[in-house]
Amino acid sequence: MSALEEVDVEQQLQNQDDSDSPVIKINTEVIDEKKEPKFKVGELVIDAQNFKVVDAANKEVQPIYVVKAITEDGKYLIEQHNVEEGQEISPPYEIEEDDLTPVNPPSPDFAHESKFELSSEQQQLVDKGIEEEANEQLNVITDEDDDDDDDDEEGDDELKKLENNMQKDYLLSYHPELKQINFNELLSLSKITRNKNGIIVDPLHKTFPYLTKFERAKILGQRAKQINNGSPIFVKVTPNIIEGHTIALMELNQKKIPFIIKRPLPNGSSEYWKVSDLNMLD
Repeated sequence: MSALEEVDVEQQLQNQDDSDSPVIKINTEVIDEKKEPKFKVGELVIDAQNFKVVDAANKEVQPIYVVKAITEDGKYLIEQHNVEEGQEISPPYEIEEDDLTPVNPPSPDFAHESKFELSSEQQQLVDKGIEEEANEQLNVITDEDDDDDDDDEEGDDELKKLENNMQKDYLLSYHPELKQINFNELLSLSKITRNKNGIIVDPLHKTFPYLTKFERAKILGQRAKQINNGSPIFVKVTPNIIEGHTIALMELNQKKIPFIIKRPLPNGSSEYWKVSDLNMLD
Protein backbone atom coordinates (compact mmCIF):
# COMPACT_ATOMS: atom_id res chain seq x y z
CA MET A 1 0.00 0.00 0.00
CA SER A 2 1.53 3.22 -1.18
CA ALA A 3 1.96 6.09 1.13
CA LEU A 4 -0.40 8.99 0.90
CA GLU A 5 0.97 12.14 -0.71
CA GLU A 6 0.06 15.62 0.40
CA VAL A 7 -1.77 17.48 -2.38
CA ASP A 8 -1.86 21.26 -2.73
CA VAL A 9 -5.38 21.93 -4.01
CA GLU A 10 -4.95 25.70 -4.49
CA GLN A 11 -1.89 25.17 -6.64
CA GLN A 12 -3.69 22.72 -8.85
CA LEU A 13 -6.59 25.13 -9.39
CA GLN A 14 -4.23 27.93 -10.34
CA ASN A 15 -2.44 25.71 -12.78
CA GLN A 16 -5.74 24.76 -14.30
CA ASP A 17 -6.66 28.45 -14.87
CA ASP A 18 -3.38 29.09 -16.67
CA SER A 19 -3.87 26.17 -19.03
CA ASP A 20 -5.22 26.47 -22.60
CA SER A 21 -8.59 24.96 -21.82
CA PRO A 22 -11.48 26.12 -24.11
CA VAL A 23 -13.66 28.90 -22.78
CA ILE A 24 -17.34 29.30 -23.82
CA LYS A 25 -18.56 32.88 -24.13
CA ILE A 26 -22.25 33.80 -24.27
CA ASN A 27 -23.16 36.80 -26.44
CA THR A 28 -25.84 38.76 -24.62
CA GLU A 29 -26.26 41.43 -27.30
CA VAL A 30 -29.69 41.56 -29.00
CA ILE A 31 -29.49 41.09 -32.73
CA ASP A 32 -31.66 43.69 -34.50
CA GLU A 33 -34.19 42.13 -36.79
CA LYS A 34 -34.72 43.68 -40.21
CA LYS A 35 -37.48 46.34 -40.01
CA GLU A 36 -40.57 45.61 -42.07
CA PRO A 37 -41.15 48.44 -44.64
CA LYS A 38 -44.30 50.49 -44.09
CA PHE A 39 -45.13 50.80 -47.80
CA LYS A 40 -44.77 48.24 -50.57
CA VAL A 41 -43.52 48.70 -54.12
CA GLY A 42 -46.36 49.92 -56.34
CA GLU A 43 -48.36 51.42 -53.46
CA LEU A 44 -49.71 54.97 -53.84
CA VAL A 45 -48.47 57.51 -51.30
CA ILE A 46 -48.46 61.26 -50.64
CA ASP A 47 -45.36 63.36 -50.12
CA ALA A 48 -46.33 65.13 -46.90
CA GLN A 49 -43.05 67.06 -46.75
CA ASN A 50 -43.04 68.76 -50.16
CA PHE A 51 -46.79 69.25 -50.61
CA LYS A 52 -47.68 72.24 -48.47
CA VAL A 53 -51.08 73.17 -47.05
CA VAL A 54 -50.98 76.44 -48.99
CA ASP A 55 -51.16 74.45 -52.22
CA ALA A 56 -54.28 72.70 -50.99
CA ALA A 57 -55.81 76.04 -49.99
CA ASN A 58 -55.27 77.31 -53.55
CA LYS A 59 -57.15 74.23 -54.77
CA GLU A 60 -54.13 72.87 -56.70
CA VAL A 61 -54.07 69.21 -57.66
CA GLN A 62 -52.37 67.24 -54.91
CA PRO A 63 -49.56 65.09 -56.36
CA ILE A 64 -49.83 61.38 -55.74
CA TYR A 65 -46.73 59.22 -55.97
CA VAL A 66 -46.10 55.54 -56.57
CA VAL A 67 -43.36 53.62 -54.77
CA LYS A 68 -40.86 52.43 -57.41
CA ALA A 69 -38.29 50.80 -55.12
CA ILE A 70 -36.98 50.55 -51.55
CA THR A 71 -33.28 51.21 -50.98
CA GLU A 72 -31.04 49.24 -48.60
CA ASP A 73 -30.93 52.10 -46.11
CA GLY A 74 -34.76 52.10 -45.82
CA LYS A 75 -35.54 55.05 -48.11
CA TYR A 76 -38.25 55.01 -50.76
CA LEU A 77 -37.79 55.84 -54.43
CA ILE A 78 -41.05 57.51 -55.54
CA GLU A 79 -42.36 58.91 -58.84
CA GLN A 80 -45.42 61.10 -59.44
CA HIS A 81 -48.45 59.06 -60.52
CA ASN A 82 -51.26 61.57 -61.33
CA VAL A 83 -49.61 63.33 -64.29
CA GLU A 84 -51.94 65.24 -66.61
CA GLU A 85 -51.61 65.04 -70.36
CA GLY A 86 -48.85 67.33 -71.60
CA GLN A 87 -47.37 67.82 -68.12
CA GLU A 88 -43.65 67.21 -67.68
CA ILE A 89 -42.89 64.20 -65.49
CA SER A 90 -40.47 64.87 -62.64
CA PRO A 91 -37.68 62.30 -62.15
CA PRO A 92 -38.00 59.83 -59.26
CA TYR A 93 -36.40 60.83 -55.98
CA GLU A 94 -35.67 59.29 -52.60
CA ILE A 95 -37.57 60.21 -49.45
CA GLU A 96 -37.73 59.07 -45.86
CA GLU A 97 -40.51 56.78 -44.70
CA ASP A 98 -41.76 59.25 -42.09
CA ASP A 99 -42.37 61.88 -44.80
CA LEU A 100 -44.89 59.68 -46.62
CA THR A 101 -48.57 59.15 -45.89
CA PRO A 102 -50.94 56.64 -47.50
CA VAL A 103 -53.46 57.83 -50.06
CA ASN A 104 -56.36 55.97 -48.45
CA PRO A 105 -57.07 55.97 -44.71
CA PRO A 106 -55.48 53.00 -42.88
CA SER A 107 -57.51 49.97 -41.92
CA PRO A 108 -58.66 49.61 -38.28
CA ASP A 109 -56.02 46.88 -37.74
CA PHE A 110 -53.24 49.39 -38.29
CA ALA A 111 -54.88 52.43 -36.76
CA HIS A 112 -52.34 52.44 -33.93
CA GLU A 113 -49.43 52.63 -36.39
CA SER A 114 -50.63 55.41 -38.71
CA LYS A 115 -53.54 57.85 -38.69
CA PHE A 116 -55.03 59.62 -41.71
CA GLU A 117 -55.97 63.19 -40.79
CA LEU A 118 -56.71 66.42 -42.68
CA SER A 119 -55.15 69.68 -41.76
CA SER A 120 -57.32 72.46 -40.39
CA GLU A 121 -57.21 74.35 -43.70
CA GLN A 122 -58.14 71.23 -45.67
CA GLN A 123 -60.96 70.44 -43.24
CA GLN A 124 -62.29 73.99 -43.62
CA LEU A 125 -62.31 73.59 -47.41
CA VAL A 126 -64.13 70.26 -47.11
CA ASP A 127 -66.70 71.73 -44.71
CA LYS A 128 -67.17 74.77 -46.97
CA GLY A 129 -67.75 72.54 -50.01
CA ILE A 130 -70.28 70.44 -48.12
CA GLU A 131 -72.09 73.58 -46.92
CA GLU A 132 -72.21 75.08 -50.43
CA GLU A 133 -73.55 71.85 -51.88
CA ALA A 134 -76.16 71.64 -49.13
CA ASN A 135 -77.22 75.25 -49.81
CA GLU A 136 -77.53 74.53 -53.53
CA GLN A 137 -79.67 71.47 -52.82
CA LEU A 138 -81.78 73.54 -50.41
CA ASN A 139 -82.26 76.25 -53.05
CA VAL A 140 -83.31 73.64 -55.61
CA ILE A 141 -85.77 72.13 -53.15
CA THR A 142 -87.08 75.59 -52.23
CA ASP A 143 -87.54 76.52 -55.92
CA GLU A 144 -89.39 73.26 -56.52
CA ASP A 145 -91.62 73.91 -53.51
CA ASP A 146 -92.34 77.45 -54.75
CA ASP A 147 -93.22 76.09 -58.20
CA ASP A 148 -95.49 73.50 -56.62
CA ASP A 149 -97.15 76.19 -54.51
CA ASP A 150 -97.67 78.37 -57.59
CA ASP A 151 -99.14 75.44 -59.49
CA ASP A 152 -101.44 74.67 -56.56
CA GLU A 153 -102.57 78.30 -56.36
CA GLU A 154 -103.22 78.42 -60.11
CA GLY A 155 -105.14 75.16 -59.89
CA ASP A 156 -107.21 76.48 -56.99
CA ASP A 157 -107.98 79.71 -58.87
CA GLU A 158 -109.06 77.80 -61.97
CA LEU A 159 -111.20 75.50 -59.85
CA LYS A 160 -112.85 78.47 -58.16
CA LYS A 161 -113.52 80.10 -61.53
CA LEU A 162 -115.02 76.88 -62.82
CA GLU A 163 -117.21 76.51 -59.74
CA ASN A 164 -118.33 80.13 -59.98
CA ASN A 165 -119.14 79.75 -63.67
CA MET A 166 -121.10 76.57 -63.00
CA GLN A 167 -123.04 78.21 -60.18
CA LYS A 168 -123.66 81.27 -62.32
CA ASP A 169 -124.86 79.25 -65.29
CA TYR A 170 -127.00 77.09 -63.02
CA LEU A 171 -128.56 80.18 -61.42
CA LEU A 172 -129.19 81.96 -64.71
CA SER A 173 -130.76 78.86 -66.24
CA TYR A 174 -133.52 79.01 -63.60
CA HIS A 175 -133.58 82.77 -63.01
CA PRO A 176 -132.68 84.54 -66.27
CA GLU A 177 -134.22 87.78 -64.94
CA LEU A 178 -131.20 88.14 -62.63
CA LYS A 179 -128.83 88.71 -65.53
CA GLN A 180 -127.29 92.19 -65.40
CA ILE A 181 -126.47 94.33 -68.43
CA ASN A 182 -124.21 97.35 -68.78
CA PHE A 183 -125.31 100.98 -69.12
CA ASN A 184 -124.87 101.18 -72.90
CA GLU A 185 -126.97 98.08 -73.44
CA LEU A 186 -129.61 99.52 -71.12
CA LEU A 187 -129.85 102.71 -73.16
CA SER A 188 -130.11 100.76 -76.43
CA LEU A 189 -132.78 98.38 -75.15
CA SER A 190 -134.87 101.21 -73.69
CA LYS A 191 -135.23 103.07 -76.99
CA ILE A 192 -138.67 102.75 -78.61
CA THR A 193 -139.44 102.77 -82.34
CA ARG A 194 -142.79 104.24 -83.42
CA ASN A 195 -144.47 104.56 -86.81
CA LYS A 196 -145.81 107.77 -88.28
CA ASN A 197 -149.03 107.34 -86.33
CA GLY A 198 -147.17 107.13 -83.02
CA ILE A 199 -147.82 103.44 -82.56
CA ILE A 200 -145.00 101.38 -81.08
CA VAL A 201 -143.64 98.94 -83.66
CA ASP A 202 -140.52 97.94 -81.74
CA PRO A 203 -139.99 94.10 -81.48
CA LEU A 204 -138.29 94.61 -78.10
CA HIS A 205 -141.36 96.27 -76.58
CA LYS A 206 -144.40 94.01 -76.90
CA THR A 207 -146.14 94.57 -73.56
CA PHE A 208 -148.82 97.22 -72.99
CA PRO A 209 -147.33 100.72 -72.78
CA TYR A 210 -149.14 101.54 -69.55
CA LEU A 211 -147.76 102.03 -66.06
CA THR A 212 -149.32 99.50 -63.69
CA LYS A 213 -150.29 100.35 -60.11
CA PHE A 214 -147.50 98.18 -58.77
CA GLU A 215 -144.90 99.92 -60.92
CA ARG A 216 -146.36 103.29 -59.96
CA ALA A 217 -146.20 102.54 -56.23
CA LYS A 218 -142.60 101.35 -56.45
CA ILE A 219 -141.47 104.32 -58.53
CA LEU A 220 -143.07 106.85 -56.19
CA GLY A 221 -141.57 105.17 -53.12
CA GLN A 222 -138.03 105.09 -54.58
CA ARG A 223 -138.21 108.64 -55.89
CA ALA A 224 -139.66 110.05 -52.62
CA LYS A 225 -136.79 108.45 -50.71
CA GLN A 226 -134.24 110.05 -53.04
CA ILE A 227 -135.83 113.49 -52.67
CA ASN A 228 -135.94 113.21 -48.90
CA ASN A 229 -132.22 112.33 -48.96
CA GLY A 230 -131.39 115.52 -50.89
CA SER A 231 -131.64 114.44 -54.52
CA PRO A 232 -132.16 117.28 -57.07
CA ILE A 233 -135.77 118.02 -58.00
CA PHE A 234 -136.71 118.06 -61.70
CA VAL A 235 -139.93 120.14 -61.40
CA LYS A 236 -140.73 123.58 -60.04
CA VAL A 237 -142.29 123.49 -56.59
CA THR A 238 -143.55 126.21 -54.27
CA PRO A 239 -141.80 126.74 -50.94
CA ASN A 240 -144.72 125.32 -49.01
CA ILE A 241 -144.32 121.87 -50.66
CA ILE A 242 -141.69 119.95 -48.74
CA GLU A 243 -142.96 116.36 -48.70
CA GLY A 244 -140.94 113.99 -50.89
CA HIS A 245 -143.90 111.85 -51.96
CA THR A 246 -145.82 114.91 -53.18
CA ILE A 247 -142.86 116.14 -55.22
CA ALA A 248 -142.33 112.63 -56.67
CA LEU A 249 -145.98 112.51 -57.74
CA MET A 250 -145.57 115.91 -59.46
CA GLU A 251 -142.51 114.60 -61.36
CA LEU A 252 -144.39 111.45 -62.39
CA ASN A 253 -147.37 113.41 -63.73
CA GLN A 254 -145.03 115.66 -65.71
CA LYS A 255 -142.98 112.61 -66.89
CA LYS A 256 -139.78 114.02 -65.39
CA ILE A 257 -138.71 110.99 -63.38
CA PRO A 258 -135.50 109.62 -65.02
CA PHE A 259 -136.26 105.99 -64.25
CA ILE A 260 -136.08 102.89 -66.48
CA ILE A 261 -138.15 99.93 -65.37
CA LYS A 262 -137.49 96.29 -66.19
CA ARG A 263 -140.35 93.97 -67.14
CA PRO A 264 -139.44 90.25 -67.00
CA LEU A 265 -141.11 88.09 -69.66
CA PRO A 266 -142.16 84.43 -69.45
CA ASN A 267 -139.55 83.36 -72.02
CA GLY A 268 -136.71 84.54 -69.74
CA SER A 269 -135.99 87.82 -71.51
CA SER A 270 -136.88 91.31 -70.27
CA GLU A 271 -138.21 94.58 -71.61
CA TYR A 272 -136.78 97.94 -70.57
CA TRP A 273 -139.12 100.93 -70.53
CA LYS A 274 -138.47 104.53 -69.72
CA VAL A 275 -141.11 105.86 -67.33
CA SER A 276 -141.63 108.82 -69.64
CA ASP A 277 -142.68 106.44 -72.48
CA LEU A 278 -145.43 104.78 -70.43
CA ASN A 279 -148.95 106.10 -70.26
CA MET A 280 -150.71 106.49 -66.91
CA LEU A 281 -154.20 105.27 -66.17
CA ASP A 282 -156.58 107.46 -64.21
